[in-house]
Amino acid sequence: MKYFAGIDVGNTGGIAVLDEYSELVAYTRMPIIKVGKKHEVDVFKVTDFLGKIPYGDSSELAITIEDVHAMPHQGVTSMFNFGKGYGLLLGLLQSMDFTVRRVSPRRWQKELLLPKTDKDDNTKARANRTVLMAYPDLDKYLKVKRNQGVADAILIASFGLQEYQLTFQ
Repeated sequence: MKYFAGIDVGNTGGIAVLDEYSELVAYTRMPIIKVGKKHEVDVFKVTDFLGKIPYGDSSELAITIEDVHAMPHQGVTSMFNFGKGYGLLLGLLQSMDFTVRRVSPRRWQKELLLPKTDKDDNTKARANRTVLMAYPDLDKYLKVKRNQGVADAILIASFGLQEYQLTFQ
């Protein structure tokens, strides 16, 4: 069985895993730990989460991570911390011998998100609506604002699964 993980980077992000039939196997908000006054990715909990997926070896779990970068008007410290979390995740995944594919937010959103319904329709709302079409049982979970990164992670995993299917069909 092949599995596909999607990672929405950042302290408000998430991790989701689909099997090759698009069944949602597992999901979680991004595990974070408090270090002094700041929060950062808890690599030990990420490792534990990925270790619970029933893949045989690292080649059976393909990981797609959102390829993020600095944005205008964001603070230097916050962007440094965001990049540090991204680097921690990349290092962890490489040390676990996973194949990691990077995808820009624009690319996966263009391919997977439902169209806007009005001018105030942001990408988080569209991601939630898109995910709920396939996984309606997540309705209550995704209504909680801090869980919305999981919707992005599910869509990033879906993008990875689609890319795999296009490559090997």
